[in-house]
Amino acid sequence: MKLNVITKPLIAAILVFALLLALTQGIAFQRYLILKDTEDRELSNHANWTKGRLQTIFTDCYATTRTLGFIVSEYGVPPDFDSTAKELLKLNPYIDAVQLVQSGVIKYIYPLKGNEAAIGLDILKDSLRRSGALKTIETRNFFVSGPFHLSEGN
Repeated sequence: MKLNVITKPLIAAILVFALLLALTQGIAFQRYLILKDTEDRELSNHANWTKGRLQTIFTDCYATTRTLGFIVSEYGVPPDFDSTAKELLKLNPYIDAVQLVQSGVIKYIYPLKGNEAAIGLDILKDSLRRSGALKTIETRNFFVSGPFHLSEGN
């Protein structure tokens, strides 16, 4: 007995349905892969941009720290600390305040407004900040620690 698709409409409908289902699912899967690849690339680009920004911020902060360190080591604590710190802040928009620590105690801060609570803080006696401060002293270099709540309230 010969099977004729035209004489068996149900079989023809099932075959057409299966063919269209396979085709549409294949197209949908390809679209999913393209969208996923695009999303992954965008996420990677954003992560790379963020990494670059952070490197720039840390480089600028390091330069500001080194500049202040040079000034203090060559000339001592500037009698006009506020104006020196103000100039340093102008050069680096990523820094909110400049602090100068002597023997582990925060002695100078610019701007003082909003940061008053940190004056006199002994970071070597503070369990959260001690390890970072000791690492900085040991390496005589820039060291970043945290995150932790600032005593200044910022």
